[in-house]
Amino acid sequence: MNLTIEQEEMKELIEILKVAERGGYKTYIHKENNYGYILNDDYVLYIRKNYYGLWDLSFVHKPSRNCDIMCVCYRNLLNVDLETIDKAFIIGCSNASSLKVKKYKNSQEWFDQYWAKDNLVDISKNPYY
Repeated sequence: MNLTIEQEEMKELIEILKVAERGGYKTYIHKENNYGYILNDDYVLYIRKNYYGLWDLSFVHKPSRNCDIMCVCYRNLLNVDLETIDKAFIIGCSNASSLKVKKYKNSQEWFDQYWAKDNLVDISKNPYY
C-alpha cells in the first residue's frame, strides 16, 4: 500500500512524538493536520513540517503584538531527536525572554486555554499511535 505525502508526514511526526514521549515529554498530535505539540511541565513546543519538507520547532507563548503566539527555535531540520527537543525548550525560553513576550505559567495553563483541544490526541493514551 502506497502512502500519500500527508500520510508519510503524519507517520514521521508520530515517530518524533514517540521519541519525545520516551524522553519524558507529553505529546499531542492534531487529528486532521500534520502538526503536534511537545510539553514539559513548564513549556510547550509546536512541531510541523514546513513547505520544504523539513521540520520546524517553535516555542509557544501568550499572544503578543510583536510575536504572535510562538517564536521559532529551529527551522529546516532534516531530523528531530531528543537532544534537539531538549535544546529547543532552552532556546525557545531564551528567545521568548529576549523578545519580552509573556510565557504561560505552565503547560497546563496553555492546554486549558487551547481553543481546539477536541482536535488533539494524546499520543500516550491512544493505542492507534
